[in-house]
Formats: sequence, structure tokens, C-alpha cells
Amino acid sequence: MDKNSPSQKEEFTVCQRCGRRTRAKELFKPVLKMGVFYLNRSLGDLHCPPCAREVEIEQQRIFKLLQLTYWIFGLIIISLILGFSFMISMTISIITNVLLILLFLLLLILFHEISHAIAARILGGKIYSIIIGCGKRLFAFDLLGIPFTIGKPLFNGFTLIGFPCKRGIRLRSFLSIAAGPLFNLILALSLVHGLDFKSISTIIAWQELIFMTSSFLFISSIIPFVEKYGIPSDGMRMFRLIFKPDCNELHINYFLLESNARIGRKNYLGATEIIKEGLELYPDSISLKTQLAKTRVLEQEYVEALVLFGELLESGLDALNRAVILAKMAWCKLRSGDDEDTIESAYNYAKEAFEITPWLPEIQGIWGGALIERGFFEKGLKNVQEALELYDDRRQGIKEMVFASIAYSKLGKKKKAMEMMKEVEGIDPQGELIKCFPDRYQDILSKNRPE
Repeated sequence: MDKNSPSQKEEFTVCQRCGRRTRAKELFKPVLKMGVFYLNRSLGDLHCPPCAREVEIEQQRIFKLLQLTYWIFGLIIISLILGFSFMISMTISIITNVLLILLFLLLLILFHEISHAIAARILGGKIYSIIIGCGKRLFAFDLLGIPFTIGKPLFNGFTLIGFPCKRGIRLRSFLSIAAGPLFNLILALSLVHGLDFKSISTIIAWQELIFMTSSFLFISSIIPFVEKYGIPSDGMRMFRLIFKPDCNELHINYFLLESNARIGRKNYLGATEIIKEGLELYPDSISLKTQLAKTRVLEQEYVEALVLFGELLESGLDALNRAVILAKMAWCKLRSGDDEDTIESAYNYAKEAFEITPWLPEIQGIWGGALIERGFFEKGLKNVQEALELYDDRRQGIKEMVFASIAYSKLGKKKKAMEMMKEVEGIDPQGELIKCFPDRYQDILSKNRPE
């Protein structure tokens, strides 16, 4: 059937904001154009996830603008009633109190997460990372053997914990989660004696500020909810452990975290061993099978990885996970051979993945690479460039940079190709990723390297 026939076009759902198309309609979200709430999800235009998020952010900005307007209007009314000098004094006090509360909030979130880590270590767990700010990563460092990641916004956190032993894992997980709110509760109770709250028009003493901040953190952390980044609160995780415990999943999580830690140290063989150890205990785990396939890609065992990915496709994945697996299969094909059938397979896998989730940068980047392989250099270059712009951290798009350098070279834009390779070498000075590209490109990439 011709791919441009009407019946084919009807299979796509189009984002009403950016025009992206998908074959998986269920991944799109209905958003009211002028609405504040989603109300009935059957109403409103369909948006791809990034556009739906942009609409939510725009609505939040409107709310914040309205709130600021109310505050300004209120301050004007107060100044007319009580006098301008009193209003200035009160405003300065309020701003000072808010800034101090934000400072104490940041510090107490850090100690809240450290409490999780200390409790987990006492109970036999391994600490893989303490994250402050669950959004875009700003920087990372190690302290006392624990990796810390700082992101934005700063006012939330998460601690990655795994328990190697399954025995009592439900209770140990519950206690390590409860340690964070318990720290805030004990701190708040220890400050109750002698509290003397003053008027909002004066600067509040540090004791009262810490009491308020710690009490707020305790209450907000024990309420069961899921944050906008998909991270459950301590209360939600404790609720699940009490009413919907899955001890197998808790133990599987250890194998995933441990394998990721070993991959971070470039110990791919060790990562494969720990995943296989997990699969011996949980042979039906989709997450462990997926992790094993990803690790085999890193070990450049593409044939075995393709077999594992193929088995995962047959297991009945949802649309999003199917797209991710298809993209990884395309990446394996692109790196494993240069015959016409292999490149055609890579192109078909990448195309299907892109038709499901065109908004994911890693999938758009693979699609761009497949187009470049097929000789569609301008179209492929456009896709890899768009993928680079979508990454939160440009360093995540190193393979897209390599493909862009190849495309620029093929289009006769030598200077652009060299600029792209210079950026690649700044991220990957050892050239490990470049070595993974097929031999047919090594000569092109070596010529593109800046002298």
C-alpha cells in the first residue's frame, strides 16, 4: 500500500500545537486551550507530551502573575490604611522571612535525604545517589563515597537505595523511607519549647523559622502524592509498602541500580553479571531483560542485544516502551553492519519508533542517523539538530553530533563538520563512542577532527 494513501494518513494523530504525528493516540493528552484544569479528559485539543507540558507551564505563569497582582494590590490597600512607611517596613520583613525560610528549606531537604541514606545503610542497604532537585541536572559531586546530584528546582529531593538481600526488604524499605519525615518531626518537636512567634511585620527568629520549615517538610512528605517529575512522596511510597507491597520489585530495583552504577564505572562485564544474577531469581522481569540488552549494546554484542530486544517486543510492551526498544534495535543495526539489508532494517525500526514518539530526542536522533545512512543527508541533519536542541544537557546528544559531522562532511561543509567533531572530542576525549561507529565512517570522522 502506498504510504501516502488516505487509509495510512488516518492512522496518525496530530498534535494541535506543534504538528507532531503519532500512531499511538493514547500517548497524547487532551488540553483545553483556555482552561485552567483538564476537567473531562475527553474535551480539548490533543497535544503531544512536551506541548501539553508547555501549556501547563503557561497556565502556571498566568496564575503566578495573578497572584503577584493580588499581592501588589493588597500592599497598596494596606499602605493607604496604615501608612506608607509601615508598608515598607512590613514588606522588607516579609521578604527577609521568605528568603530565610527558603534557605532553611534547602538545608533541611538535604538533611532529610541524608537521614534516608543513614537509615538505609544501618539496615543493610546500598546508597547509589542523593538527588537534590529532581529536574534538569546542574552539577554532581561525591561526598563520603556517596554521589550527590544537584538539579533544579532545588526544593525537592530523592535518594536512590537498593537492598542486596531480599529478607525483610519490605520492613527495611519502610524504615529507611520513614527516616526522612521522622528527622523533620523530631527536629520540629525539639524546638516547640520556647517558641515566640512575632508579628508578620517583624523578622522571625531562626528557631521559629526552622520549626515552621521542618513542620512543613514533615507534613508535605507524609502526604501520599506523586510529584510532577513522576517521583512519589515518602507518604506515597510508605502507603504502597503497607497496602500494595511488591517485594520482588523492590529486590529487582537493587539489581538495576547496581548495574547502572557499574555501567557508570564502565564495568560492563560486571553489570552483565549482576543483571544475570537478578534474572536467575526473576526470569520474567521485563526491566531486567531490557537492562541486559542495553548492557550488551555497550559491550558491542549487537547480535545478542538484537535477539534480546526482539524477545521484548514479543512480550507485549506498551507504545512508549515499544518505541524505545525499536530505536535501540535501529541503533544496533546502524552499528553492526553496512550491507543494504542491515541499513534497511535500521531505517524501518527507526521509522516505526519515530512514528510513535517523535518528541523524544534519542528517538529523533536515531531516526536522523538512519536517514543519513540512507543518503538523505539534509533531512537527517535536520532531525539530529532538532534532537540536540531537545536534550536537557547537550552532552547527552553526542551520537547526534557524530551523525551531524558525517552529514556535514557528505554535504561538503567541512568547517561545520570539524566544529561538530571538536565538540564531540570535548565530551569524549578518549573517542570511545567514535570507535563504536562502523569502519565505513572512521575515515570520514578522522578527517573531520580538528588539527
